[in-house]
Amino acid sequence: MNMRIVGLLTAVTATLTAPAIAHAEPVTPVATRDATCAFTFQPPQPYLLHDAVLIAGYVTCAARPDDFHISLRLQRREGGNWVTRDGMDSNDIPNPNLNVAARDLDCEPGAWQGAYTMSWSVGDDWGVANNVSTTAIISC
Repeated sequence: MNMRIVGLLTAVTATLTAPAIAHAEPVTPVATRDATCAFTFQPPQPYLLHDAVLIAGYVTCAARPDDFHISLRLQRREGGNWVTRDGMDSNDIPNPNLNVAARDLDCEPGAWQGAYTMSWSVGDDWGVANNVSTTAIISC
């Protein structure tokens, strides 16, 4: 992976570990030179399915990236902090879309959110984006 992307991904990951707010606005790319790719939570918050909590979404790219990475995390509010309960990482290239999901099979009532960070490059252009989903209060 391009060293610029690795450095930016490290910085963005550090940002995601900071305390999160309970509600997030729509996706806003961060440190982006070329906003080629975008992520959409679908639905916009975690949801309950057969006693499991899920967060899902998809990546769309205007141009096929040369390099791509996404980390998706499912988080639960515990003791005032967002704790990652499950996650997935992918280097699959969206062509033009990529579906991703994370789940926790041990549902616990409370506040849940999804968080992602992704990076990509197309030629000499690169991009990094991160955000959190809308918070959902889930009763198991």
